[in-house]
Amino acid sequence: MENMFTLEGRIGRLDYFFILLIHVIFNVLIVLLNPESVLILILVIPVSLGVFWLYVCAIVKRFHDLNKSGSNFWLLLIPIYNIYLTLGLLLFRKGTNGSNMYGENPVENGSIFLKQETVITKESNKVDVEKVMLILFVILFFLGIVWSLISM
Repeated sequence: MENMFTLEGRIGRLDYFFILLIHVIFNVLIVLLNPESVLILILVIPVSLGVFWLYVCAIVKRFHDLNKSGSNFWLLLIPIYNIYLTLGLLLFRKGTNGSNMYGENPVENGSIFLKQETVITKESNKVDVEKVMLILFVILFFLGIVWSLISM
């Protein structure tokens, strides 16, 4: 298993999705906790910085998987364009086949979160990762809308 907290190497779409999910869930938990106590803040801030760094590393590694420089990370600061980058490139675009200048193909090495044995290898039973991620994204999107309507 590669080190997830470095800016070197590549990760696939599925690993990026799981790290994005961890980042979103952690941020939702912080909002729900509403940390007003100094003790809770002392505990939350270092963990929050760690989760943020994990997400930054995942973004850079996804750009590497697309054979693009990790400095494209800064393009995420541009409003509207960041939606295209996150959804159009990082989440749904397939990485370069084989190795590139940033490392070996992460799909061939297996997922960080899934054991190598759990990956389905038969062509007839192959799971379409893009469809699964799109379905999960739509579910999370609607849950966010419902949550915002409830908390009004």
